[in-house]
Amino acid sequence: MKVNTPTPLPDYLDTHNTTTICKYEDTPRVGRLDQNRQHIIFDSLFVGDNFWQLSQEKIVCLATLSTPDKLHWLPQVVTHWGGLVSLAIYLKDSEEQLFKSYLNYLYVCHSEIMANVSVHLIKPLVRHGDIYSRVSSYLSSEPPIIQCSNPTTVMKAFMKFRAKTVANKGVPQNHMRNVARKGCGTSYVITSDIDVIPSKNAEGQLETFLKRKESRECIKCVFVLPTFELDDQAIFPKSKSELLTLESKGRARPFHEKVFIHNQYATNFSRWRSSNTTNDIVISHPVTDFEFFYEPFYVSLDVVPPHDERFIGYGFTRNTQVYEMFLSGWKFYVLSPIFLIHWGLQRRSTRPGWRENENTKNRILFTNFKRELIARYKLDMKV
Repeated sequence: MKVNTPTPLPDYLDTHNTTTICKYEDTPRVGRLDQNRQHIIFDSLFVGDNFWQLSQEKIVCLATLSTPDKLHWLPQVVTHWGGLVSLAIYLKDSEEQLFKSYLNYLYVCHSEIMANVSVHLIKPLVRHGDIYSRVSSYLSSEPPIIQCSNPTTVMKAFMKFRAKTVANKGVPQNHMRNVARKGCGTSYVITSDIDVIPSKNAEGQLETFLKRKESRECIKCVFVLPTFELDDQAIFPKSKSELLTLESKGRARPFHEKVFIHNQYATNFSRWRSSNTTNDIVISHPVTDFEFFYEPFYVSLDVVPPHDERFIGYGFTRNTQVYEMFLSGWKFYVLSPIFLIHWGLQRRSTRPGWRENENTKNRILFTNFKRELIARYKLDMKV
């Protein structure tokens, strides 16, 4: 099947109207400001046909975040996950046409996938003029003919028309995580990134595990999903055994192992490798050597502290939230055989310089953040 994009979007995605951004069940939806009045947020901009019903039936939801250029990962995430997905998208004005066109493509070509997805939008607040106004489109007036079956090919075609000056600087990742998480409406939530893919049937396995008595009774438990990087040319592993085989051949390794080993080190992959490889999820082991820079992807009850929104861009975003959980008494347990995959073996040399600039700014902000945690939880420790 071929479609010519972009095609006109339905009324609920029409942003020409300056007072009503979308309609769901004939109810007008308008944006709200974040607590620092720097961004405008549109909750539930689009809600898939199955989302509300499933949110009443399911106990776990995947909350994820993306910029428009990474939306091609969504079909694989949803297919592997198999359940509810709450997606927060950060959109700069110059990318609005790309966002609308690609989102329309997903609804046309992957309607069965989008039925389980709720989409939320975050935009920078424009200080002058109409805050809902659009910047002129940079996409070709005659977009390419695309194949419905290949989301990556479609994205590459659209990206050829993306403004060269657009970069993913200053992305409010923690705003996005909070919005996506609260858009789930389930008891348990996993907060991840759009390019982190769950192992197949992860949702079904977790639903069973989280309904067990020992899981339900552990209120302040964090269940860690081991995360690996995978060679772009490898085939996605169907099981833990296949993943370990790929790792033994150098085609998979723990996430950030070469870029920043502390990111996932406390997971203790050695213990995970030797634990259960059956289909049923079990606790492999507790996290016993917690360290400040630990940034696990995890599932927990949706009562954990929010991600602090003063941290913008890269650095000190996920780990500060995990650090607060640790200081406030949450316990971390690593699950098996479930896992997450980030495509591509990462190297520090491929990272743009501006990411380190954002990391430096956030490192300065962390000093006050730590002081606040010490006072909030009445801790006897130095800054």
